[in-house]
Amino acid sequence: MKPATTPQGGPWPLSQAITTFWRFPSPRILATFLVVVLAIRLWLGAWSAWHALIPVVLLAVHPFTEWLIHVFLLHWRPRKVLGLTLDTVAARDHRAHHKDPPHLPLVFIPLPTLWAGAALVTAAWLLLSPDLPFAFTGLLSTTAIALAYEWTHYACHVPWAPKSWWWRSRVKHHRLHHYKNERYWYGVSLHLGDRVLGTLPDADQVPRSPTARDLEARGPA
Repeated sequence: MKPATTPQGGPWPLSQAITTFWRFPSPRILATFLVVVLAIRLWLGAWSAWHALIPVVLLAVHPFTEWLIHVFLLHWRPRKVLGLTLDTVAARDHRAHHKDPPHLPLVFIPLPTLWAGAALVTAAWLLLSPDLPFAFTGLLSTTAIALAYEWTHYACHVPWAPKSWWWRSRVKHHRLHHYKNERYWYGVSLHLGDRVLGTLPDADQVPRSPTARDLEARGPA
């Protein structure tokens, strides 16, 4: 699969990948939010064994939420309703991302989507939790997962050459999604959703899609 390229050519060292990652706003916003939420959570105290289950449960469902978001939000196809075209910022940016996968500004969560998502997730944890320690444990876990997702997605699009099989698997399958067939390999940070939902096929058995780089060519829904 085609990797991202640099003017100098060749793979990036990990240090360059990390330095470049922090130049973009969404990782900095998420990291700042993570530190603030962590400070509040430590101040609140009142730890219990139940709180340890929150990140475990979130990690267990994350492959499926990631799959659902990718399929139904990011690959949303514009549609006409009462003469009006319904579309989203996230879907438009994702179509542009498929058109030019190495273009790093389009790799990250769009800022309007990030701010709206942060507000909704924060409100949900505060309103639905039995108490503040539970809410901020959930918010801390959710933010950490979001930041990990941003790094993983970014790492799939830059010419960093990971050595571990786990990271190579993320890179391989995500590039297959972009350069071979956009109807498969929806998982980015984890592939359990693809395995369970049937979108992790043998790449040799999948035809090359003419619309992998041009989602707009699929037309409206």
